[in-house]
Amino acid sequence: NMVSDDNDEGAYLSYVRNMGRAIDHLRAAYPRSSILIVGVPDRDQRSAEGLTTMEGVTMMNAYQQLMASEHHVAFYNLFQAMGGPGSMNALVEKGMANKDYTHINSAGGRHIARIIYDSLMAAYQLYLERSSQ
Repeated sequence: NMVSDDNDEGAYLSYVRNMGRAIDHLRAAYPRSSILIVGVPDRDQRSAEGLTTMEGVTMMNAYQQLMASEHHVAFYNLFQAMGGPGSMNALVEKGMANKDYTHINSAGGRHIARIIYDSLMAAYQLYLERSSQ
């Protein structure tokens, strides 16, 4: 719900501070665990140009990526993995998301889960290949 055209830089910076504290608490409680920040997905809105990705989506992903870097945790750009701008509209057209152009349904959840799983497994395979050299 942080992605909104009403939010300014201060709102995003507040989010980053609060999430940074949450990361620090998790790291203190589970020091040997890995942490992955999953960026916000696409979210569309109606405009004079038709359906377009909300500007806040790219802003939030940038702030989340910066936060992950500053706290030395992994970041997964779900927005890009989905296909970038217009990907939510594509999911709606395939019956995988609601016509609010914000929320996926169970079919969309399975689709997104497959994208994330395939990405993680590809990265793991690359890790295995590099570590065996």
